[in-house]
Amino acid sequence: MDPHGPLPGVNGLTVDAAGDLLLTNTSRSLLLRLRGEPEHGHLTKEAERLVGDDLAAHPDGTVYIATHTYNSILRLNPDGQRLDIATDADGVIGPTSVALTSDRRSLVAGTTGGLLSPPPSGPQPARLVRIELAPARGSPTP
Repeated sequence: MDPHGPLPGVNGLTVDAAGDLLLTNTSRSLLLRLRGEPEHGHLTKEAERLVGDDLAAHPDGTVYIATHTYNSILRLNPDGQRLDIATDADGVIGPTSVALTSDRRSLVAGTTGGLLSPPPSGPQPARLVRIELAPARGSPTP
């Protein structure tokens, strides 16, 4: 990791249903998993080439990731399949934070309006966007 890069360190943290800590590192395009206690845990790479900012973990194992510089919300299924579920065409420009709603049927994302990667039309106002979720393939319906 380049400590002098524009986005060093961990960008997003969340705890999944198993109690593991999931971490994103934008600069290195990684999704990491820490199993066990931080002082004695085991850190593994869960995904590479994934420029994630913040993330949210669904109890079914699906992870939702704000890809700030790519203007999208990405769904990472438990089997590793990746799918953009919202993009700049949906008004998701510069998503920097994501959270599941209490019923886990929607995702809320905060955007910057394109602070780092403005759309061709130029920066937009920052927004709070609600995204209705469809179950990941093979996942039980909530």
